[in-house]
Amino acid sequence: PESELTKLVASQPDDDLLIDEVFMRILNRPSRAAEVAAVKAATGEVSVDHDAVTVELLKAEADWNAKRAQLEQERLQRISASRMAFDTATAAYEPTRIDLEQKRAERFAKVIEAIETYHADPQAARTRIEAEAAKAPVWQVAVPDTLASRANATFTKLADGSVLVGGPLADDTTTLTIPLSLPLLTGLRLEAIPDPSLPRGASGRAPDGNFVVNEIVLEISPLTRPTEVKQIALHRPAADFSQDNMGVNLAIDGDMTPSLGWAVSPRSQEPHWAVFEVKDKLELKEPMLATVKIEQRFPGGKHSLGRFRISFTDSATPISLGVPAHVAEIVALPREQRSAELSAVLATLVATYDAERRKLSQEFAAASLPLPTDKNLVNLATDLADAEKPVLDDPAVVRLRSDYATSTQQVANCRLTTIQDLAWALINSPAFLFNH
Repeated sequence: PESELTKLVASQPDDDLLIDEVFMRILNRPSRAAEVAAVKAATGEVSVDHDAVTVELLKAEADWNAKRAQLEQERLQRISASRMAFDTATAAYEPTRIDLEQKRAERFAKVIEAIETYHADPQAARTRIEAEAAKAPVWQVAVPDTLASRANATFTKLADGSVLVGGPLADDTTTLTIPLSLPLLTGLRLEAIPDPSLPRGASGRAPDGNFVVNEIVLEISPLTRPTEVKQIALHRPAADFSQDNMGVNLAIDGDMTPSLGWAVSPRSQEPHWAVFEVKDKLELKEPMLATVKIEQRFPGGKHSLGRFRISFTDSATPISLGVPAHVAEIVALPREQRSAELSAVLATLVATYDAERRKLSQEFAAASLPLPTDKNLVNLATDLADAEKPVLDDPAVVRLRSDYATSTQQVANCRLTTIQDLAWALINSPAFLFNH
């Protein structure tokens, strides 16, 4: 760059006058004879320093060339040994690989045959789900008398008995009070229902449509003695789907850790349901009031239910998961009474919820996976790749090369280098600091 010093050196060929000008500009005084002599002597030292760096670099390069040749020989030996080990292991593994590939092909062919058999009889799936619905618990939708939110959320009761949640979104406890009209209480069902007004048209209020139920608590009390509250123990939880590491069992384990609960990502846009069995059969000998508390405390305060429905049953235990409520409603009608529209809806629902279809889909996905790579071959391939890495130059030699390049540039501009050093020394002198 064209600095003032560069311009000054280029415009003034006389060394004495050049040095004097620098003193005048920086210290506002002329240079002394001894100072001029010292600066000229320093000019000669630039070449001396360059010669020293040159000698040092030549020796370092010679030493490094010998060392690098040795290291390169060792590298080639490692490559040869690693490649031999990898090739030997690959040959030894080949019969195993062929056997596994054959088993994979047989498994794939078997699942394809099973899928073809499944589609050959489209009525079988409908018959299965009708049979499953016939033996499923009978649920009574529980329309709440009151709804309360610790976060002051708002509630809208819908015609199907479900509740749509709106308003403030925060860490919450939803509390419902529900009159019980059953003679016996054996189970509770919680449904999460997608709604177009919720994020992604899902059932939760989180941005991705998910929810997290940390805990669900059931209490009952006589209608005439509401202070006599008894908590009802729940067990044998089951859900149609749970997110990895967020199983429905976490909703009744008594642990209020905010990060632990039932969730359904990445399938939050589908209807989901969970059932919980009353641990000790509960006979209701007088009118009772149920209180259901749904704890939703996931960090961030956004993962609350957006639309849900509570139901109770007095069906015999054990309480099975059963079928979705909308499936049960359709199959409750005899086949001859179902409209074409309902039959089409049922066919779609069967395709979604038929256990055999889900099992075949999972098996097809598993059979389609490529064979896993043998761990020993992976390790040997890593060893070979490491052995093939080139020998890197000695950092000390790289640094000397950089020093030599800088020194060469300084020798080529010896006068400028000396004047720059002089200016730096004067700027850091007590006289300069005193004057400024």
